[in-house]
Amino acid sequence: MNQTQLYHFSTGRKLSYSLSGKGELLVLLHGYLESSAIFDDLLPELSSHFQILTVDFPGHGHSDLPPEGYTFLDFAKELYSLLEEIGHTDQLTLAGHSMGGYNALAFASLFPEKVKWLALLHASADEASESHVNMRRREMGLIEKGRLELIIRNSLHNNFAPCNRERFPELHYQLREMASRVSPEAAIAAIRAIMGRPSYLEFLNTAPFPALIIAGEEDKILAAAKQWNEAHHIRNATYVGLENCGHVGFIEEKSLFLEKFLNFSVEQPENSEIDGRDR
Repeated sequence: MNQTQLYHFSTGRKLSYSLSGKGELLVLLHGYLESSAIFDDLLPELSSHFQILTVDFPGHGHSDLPPEGYTFLDFAKELYSLLEEIGHTDQLTLAGHSMGGYNALAFASLFPEKVKWLALLHASADEASESHVNMRRREMGLIEKGRLELIIRNSLHNNFAPCNRERFPELHYQLREMASRVSPEAAIAAIRAIMGRPSYLEFLNTAPFPALIIAGEEDKILAAAKQWNEAHHIRNATYVGLENCGHVGFIEEKSLFLEKFLNFSVEQPENSEIDGRDR
């Protein structure tokens, strides 16, 4: 596990991050009710190819609660400030899991010149649908009634493909520990940001960088068919579907994920102008 560092804003609020490895910068952004620790098992392999920056979203991990009305665009601006703080001025690769994908998209939309390529791990590039917004509103209602533990329990169950639910007992414990650090206030702030995100499909279709879209073929949280459809309407996107995987395919099929991820990285031309699809 990396040593956590804290970036202090002028308001006194703190953002938790860690750096490891050497090479081009890879920024890993975690999902809702997670923390940067979700990527710990990937770091030994990835850090031999990249310098890695992981950041805890406000209210998650060791980062302080966000202010009222906080959005993913606000996080993108804070991530940019953090990059300036650590002295990084070159292009970088962004990889975001689930909610982390929305953060990655927000950053890329504000600072496209900074992005070499983007990876969406079980994350949609579209805005939240009406049914999804309604589901999130019900979730907020449960949290306000003191039922966050129920949300966590359901999330843990739905993260994995049915064939994998008994395979990772230590990870179940780790995910529960990460989720337990998230207060009801932080969970609701994240949900509001998730509901309010815009669609980035049009942006990605004209973006100067390629996108890698990785889906779990048995994902119960975000259907692989939705990610497949989005990828095939984005000019510069490559779709990879991981069999026997749910919403955490980079854990369920770690070796295959790393193979696809690292191969995509190696294959990128300097001008990043490709149009490839893994069908």
